[in-house]
Order: sequence, then structure tokens, then C-alpha cells
Amino acid sequence: MDFKNLIENIRKERVTLFLGSGFSFKAGGPRSSVLVDSLLSKMSSEERNSLTGKQLDYVAEEYEQVYGRDSLLEIIKAQMDFKRKDLSDHEFLTQIPHFHRIITTNYDTLIEDVYGKEKCYVVRNTKDCVNFPSDKTLIFKIHGDFSEKNNVIITKDDYTAFFVRRRNPLLWILIQAEVLTNDILFIGYSLEDSNIFEIMKTIKSETGGHTRNFYLI
Repeated sequence: MDFKNLIENIRKERVTLFLGSGFSFKAGGPRSSVLVDSLLSKMSSEERNSLTGKQLDYVAEEYEQVYGRDSLLEIIKAQMDFKRKDLSDHEFLTQIPHFHRIITTNYDTLIEDVYGKEKCYVVRNTKDCVNFPSDKTLIFKIHGDFSEKNNVIITKDDYTAFFVRRRNPLLWILIQAEVLTNDILFIGYSLEDSNIFEIMKTIKSETGGHTRNFYLI
């Protein structure tokens, strides 16, 4: 990784953060495997044995088909009610004034809670994309959170609705614009995070491969 180039672009305010669940681990946030296990524990042994994968979106889809959407979201929501531990990474982030836009797939509210309402504006859907404040950090929660359960993206069908059927078209356009105009710094993702790479693949396909630099920490 060319850290010199990355730091220079951060100072020039040309970098957008893209934060995954790993950014919340130190603070006590659950890994996706924990979310998967919480769903599997509610399924019968026959249902578990019939599964062909352990990815969260796949297991969530299978769970929802049997037990319903409300039950699925209640289980995931309960996992988000974790005891908060070390928030130093989030606090350090608020001290870097060069990041004006943060994209996250996290369901927790750690980022916006640490920033506070005075310093950030949260975008969860299209209706939030109106009259952005110019003096606050914008936090795009593209997978939603539990403040509005209808916005949560977790199953395979949810991803199809967002990427193919364009459930929140203006929000998707804004995410594309960030990728086209800024370098993207991914923090808290692993090479096994298929969903984030699906997002990037979709954007690259729709833009003919014309994007700026991607960095993964």
C-alpha cells in the first residue's frame, strides 16, 4: 500500500471512508459469524443441515423464509444491543477533520453516537438525501439500522432490491459519486466479505471501470 499517497490525499480531503464490522470489534461489536450462529441456534437441526453455506446474507434469507422477517430482525437487533467497550478508534476518527463523508455497512450506531448530532448527519435512505448540512460529517448507512427496520439490508433478496431494483435510487447514486470522485479507504473488512466486493464490482461495471484508488486496511 502506498501510505504516502493515501495520507497526502487524506490531507487534501480526497478520501472517503468505508467502514465495516471490523471497525467495531474493539468496541464490542459482533462478528458476522456471531450473527450467523444466533440465527442457526433458532433453526432445527434438519434446517441447519440443509444449508449449503454460512454467509450471513444466505443464512438470513433461509431463516426469513421459514420464520418470517420480524423474527429475523429481532434476533439481529438483539445482537446489536452489545455492551460497549473500547471506543477509542471511533473517538480518534472524530478528531480527523479531513473526512467529510463516511460510508458504512454496520448496523450499530457507534459512529454517529460518538460524533454526536452536532457534528454528523446520518443518511439511511432516499428521503434523508435532501438538504445535506454543509457543516457536518455525512454518514451513509447503506445497510440501514434498527431505527427504521424497513431499511435494513441483510438477506440476499435485500441486496437484490438495493442493487438491481434500486430500492433507494438516490442513495445509490450518491455512493457511486463518492467512488468516482474520491479515493476509498476500506477499514474493517476482510477479503472474505463478498458483499462489499459485490458493491465495488457493481459500481465498476456501471462506470466502465473508471474509479479512483481503493485502499483496504
